[in-house]
Amino acid sequence: RQHNDSMHVRVHSITRTLFDGEATSLTCPTTSGEITVLAHHRPLLSELKAGMLKIITIKGEESYIPVVSGFLEVSVGGFVSVLTD
Repeated sequence: RQHNDSMHVRVHSITRTLFDGEATSLTCPTTSGEITVLAHHRPLLSELKAGMLKIITIKGEESYIPVVSGFLEVSVGGFVSVLTD
């Protein structure tokens, strides 16, 4: 069950799932600058550039995933997907 101030984040590469869980924030390097997605973020589709994804889980743990390129999609209902290579 999702917390009110969290969202479900999935990070997929071509070959495997790199992260799948509840998070309070996701910081991404997009082609238009770094953004942080929080719960209740408006729907968004953005291209990623090289850098580091930073995920803060609902337990307060930080996960870092390097990306070269990819896409970020924020959907209605607190679902966030990242596809990276």
